[in-house]
Amino acid sequence: MFNLPPIVSWVIAANVLVHVGRMFLSYPAQEWLFRTFAYVPARYTVEGAFAHDPIPAIISPIGYTLLHADFMHLFMNMAFFMAFGTVVARRMGELKFLLLYALTAIAGVLTLQFMNSDSTAVVIGASGAVSGMVGAVAAVALKPRPDRLPPPRPFHDPRNAAVFILVWIGLTVVVGILPGALFGVEGRIAWESHLGGFILGFLLMPMLEKRLPRH
Repeated sequence: MFNLPPIVSWVIAANVLVHVGRMFLSYPAQEWLFRTFAYVPARYTVEGAFAHDPIPAIISPIGYTLLHADFMHLFMNMAFFMAFGTVVARRMGELKFLLLYALTAIAGVLTLQFMNSDSTAVVIGASGAVSGMVGAVAAVALKPRPDRLPPPRPFHDPRNAAVFILVWIGLTVVVGILPGALFGVEGRIAWESHLGGFILGFLLMPMLEKRLPRH
């Protein structure tokens, strides 16, 4: 944690600052923040909703990642991001890393949108993008390449990676099916977002990862 790539530190800092800063806002200001940045599937399917609030509809597919329900939600997301995002950041430039973060965040809510198109539930948290980082590491570990950095521990063996992928997907679906209250969460966990981010991270990593210099 004391040797994080700068881009990982900046993303974590942005999430922490937004969450802490929100604590000092008035209730109307917090309400505006959630209305503007949180993702709501119905915005894109209910007639007239997009035209009524176009700015939030444009911002929220990425903006929702900056909002968290509480400090535990923030801590869990940032802990996973620190672990998996660090591995990914060291394998690509900062711009590619941010691109992957943004695209997996969008993939997360698009998956949720596809499966819950008329939902008025408010979706927040960086879980989609964090799952994208997990998927990227899984891709590196499942099919190591001689022209790339070796997979991180404990994924040096592709069989370990295969087991990890199956367990991750299984837990994602199970956690999403069970009531959020079992995990101390109000409402339900957006497992669709986790799954969508994971899949796109897995698919994009081989294209974005840097090659080792030839000697």
